[in-house]
Amino acid sequence: LEGNFGREFAYALCRHPVIAGHDDDCFRCRRGPQRTRHARQILREDLEAAISRDPAARTRIEVALAYPGLHALWAHRLTHRMWRVPVLRLPARLISQATRAATGVEIHPGATIGRRLFIDHGMGVVIGQTAVVGDDAVAALHEEQHLGIQSSDDSGHP
Repeated sequence: LEGNFGREFAYALCRHPVIAGHDDDCFRCRRGPQRTRHARQILREDLEAAISRDPAARTRIEVALAYPGLHALWAHRLTHRMWRVPVLRLPARLISQATRAATGVEIHPGATIGRRLFIDHGMGVVIGQTAVVGDDAVAALHEEQHLGIQSSDDSGHP
């Protein structure tokens, strides 16, 4: 995540409120290398949430490469930032649909998702535009029709 790509990716991952004051932890309020650290921190938090909540997770590399719920979440962090810019809404929707096709998890770019969401067994999970998912949530498809969103317990499963 170095150079211009790292800066743009960090900017895309920023969850700065539309109407807000100065925030020392926000990307817009940072300069230089802090932007890249901010993007890495968010990606690391998402990865650690998946590892800590899934007892079947063996290694970080396995989770980063083979967990479609994590891929959908990372794509959402990018498309959500794009959604805030009116001219980028169509590209954001196209990216979200490509992500849905690849992962089976559909997250609308306008949905508000907190930190450290974990989507387990996510085929068919749909998070719509008006959805608000808080911090430290777990989404798991227990049966074909039942989606549960709740805080995780000691076992790592909802």
